[in-house]
Amino acid sequence: MAEYQADTVELSDEVRETFVLHNRSFQRYAIDNSTYFVPVDEDETLRLRIQHRVLTMMFDNRFIFPPIDAPRRVLDCGFGTGEWALQVAWEHPRCEVRGIDITPHHHNPDEGLENLYLDVDDLNMSFQFSSNHFDLVNSRLVAGGINSERWTGYIRDIYRCLRPGGWVQMVEIDFNAQSDNGALAESKLRSNECRSRSLELTPIWQIRLFDSGRRRIFMRWNNARTQELRVDLEVGSEMPGSRMWMSE
Repeated sequence: MAEYQADTVELSDEVRETFVLHNRSFQRYAIDNSTYFVPVDEDETLRLRIQHRVLTMMFDNRFIFPPIDAPRRVLDCGFGTGEWALQVAWEHPRCEVRGIDITPHHHNPDEGLENLYLDVDDLNMSFQFSSNHFDLVNSRLVAGGINSERWTGYIRDIYRCLRPGGWVQMVEIDFNAQSDNGALAESKLRSNECRSRSLELTPIWQIRLFDSGRRRIFMRWNNARTQELRVDLEVGSEMPGSRMWMSE
């Protein structure tokens, strides 16, 4: 199995350091660098594990969507708890699976395989991987941790690291909450001035891939496809019998 890159080093105290705010633990490095503003405690780890299980059910237990029978090298951007990367490494024991994430706090180091390598790195920085290296790059729910001005470079880095004929699969949530019976009106959504800028992130990455005035960069992507999946969410008692959904 492949060895670690020469520039890989042991985790520093700077990366491991956390602080407590409102009874939640945060990674100081991520906060100080305006990279990741979500807690890194056990409650957040549990939420990420539940999220992974929900997505696994939504995707019918499929972890790789492109037609790749025997991948040799796979990169997972933003591995979180490491469950997606671990599953792919288990299903493809001859495949080198690498993951990068800004925080090491959610991954259980006891959950590992000899063909799985999880490194701490910042997706807002240029990738250090060799060109033409990976058969597949997985990018799932990383929009909240990537600066808006980084998206073009992020997509360019993914493209550079993919071997000819390689694939990238991207999953992001479109926080466009809607209701089947119309009880959740658009006016109610827009009346909340605290709506996160992340509501617009999914259109951003779609534009970066397919348009954005930078077609000379991305026109070489072939067989680009998008698919929206509906996520049902139970709402409160204010709207009895209604269901809210988001497209993903």
